[in-house]
Amino acid sequence: SAALPHSNCQKTGITADHMTAMLPLITGPDAAAFRALFLLAWMGVLRPCECVPRTATAFNAARHPTRASVAFYHKDRRIRPGMPITPTHMVLTVKHSKTDQQRLTQDVVVGVTHSHLCAVTAMWAYMSATAHLSDMTPLFMRREGCMSYNHMLTAVKTYTKAAGLVPGDFGAHSFMIGGSQALAAAGRS
Repeated sequence: SAALPHSNCQKTGITADHMTAMLPLITGPDAAAFRALFLLAWMGVLRPCECVPRTATAFNAARHPTRASVAFYHKDRRIRPGMPITPTHMVLTVKHSKTDQQRLTQDVVVGVTHSHLCAVTAMWAYMSATAHLSDMTPLFMRREGCMSYNHMLTAVKTYTKAAGLVPGDFGAHSFMIGGSQALAAAGRS
């Protein structure tokens, strides 16, 4: 590991127990956005760049997720935040990723879990609270504007520390790592 730059050090995967400890500690005006981001990245097994741009000024609607990138469904019927019905699942269209250099896109389907670790419920709450925003707005917004990788990383460090974890063990990729580990432990590919 001495040959690897510090930024390439392997991070620890975030587990369900970590998420359970962190989520209630997320407060403030951007709490719904961070809860939705954390749960979507974890349950969707997503890289940070598949959720947020590197910097807020680097946002590009052709490359990064917008509000239009998420579709909610109740069974087979598409629904929108504000409707008096709740979703059974959602679909996130990932426009560009490290493994999709041709930008063919990939749909990530996430179902309702009926638990406190439900990405669909968190995304529905966040999207409902921000329904006034345009479909071409960055998917994850803070009060001050577009949420970026650095905002995500800072929040991971803040909330892992608040949960009594060692912040240096975790990074923005910890959601993808932990989600992958949870799937593998459940016998999924």
